[in-house]
Amino acid sequence: LIERDDPRGELINIDLALEARSGDEVALNERRAEILAHSAPKLLGDVFARVVADGYGTVTWRRGFVDQVKYRGDRHLGHLKSVGWLIKLMTTVHEPFSLLRSLDLSYTDVTDVRPLLKFRHLATLRIDGCNPTPASLEALRAIRSDLEVLTERDYSMNDT
Repeated sequence: LIERDDPRGELINIDLALEARSGDEVALNERRAEILAHSAPKLLGDVFARVVADGYGTVTWRRGFVDQVKYRGDRHLGHLKSVGWLIKLMTTVHEPFSLLRSLDLSYTDVTDVRPLLKFRHLATLRIDGCNPTPASLEALRAIRSDLEVLTERDYSMNDT
């Protein structure tokens, strides 16, 4: 990745150095922030980078890939609760999200979460205040018994 001038390569190296506590932690974190600020469109795609830059969502990185995404509809205007486009974008521009472990779509209009099954590493899906269809939730339970699905009405779906 570094040879191809892909910023993800340097992010991976920085994150590994931070995990191993080798090197100047302050300098590594500063360089990491610089790479993410400068390379967000290249790493996330223009549209998703704009969502983050405009404050409509947050992204947490781990080893050069997106680890967590939060897009909470309760903090935004009603028209921003619509997330079908976001799910489509994340599942289409898959590479940066391929190791996604946590997704928070609370207080949005998400009803069908089945497309999110594409994220094999997804461990936590927060959909508080949403209205997912029973068929959608059943598909999640059937296919991903290890996935922790948290909703406002039922915080213990994995216990059944």
